[in-house]
Amino acid sequence: MCYLVLQVVYFTATFPYVVLFILMIRGATLDGSLEGVIFYLKPDIQKLKDPQVQSTFVRFFFKVLSQTFLCRRPTGTLMFVRDSITTSLGIQSTKKFVQKNRRLIKEE
Repeated sequence: MCYLVLQVVYFTATFPYVVLFILMIRGATLDGSLEGVIFYLKPDIQKLKDPQVQSTFVRFFFKVLSQTFLCRRPTGTLMFVRDSITTSLGIQSTKKFVQKNRRLIKEE
């Protein structure tokens, strides 16, 4: 019985990495993947001066920050601040990824 549990643990621990590796190879072989990586690594800094981009960032930042304040932990303020910042940055980066993909899909 213990051997079976060990096999299940090994499978569930390694299977997501195998799938991610396969998807990474598949994505790297698509047409235009190099341009996408270059676009990701060399962002257009001039767009940060756009007032619409700045206002969208500020609105979204405070929206996410207010949501993290609702999920307050009673154990301590230091952990609360850390969790708030981590959650805010995680949600913002995810939203930027989704917006970027929507824009790329519309262009096709």
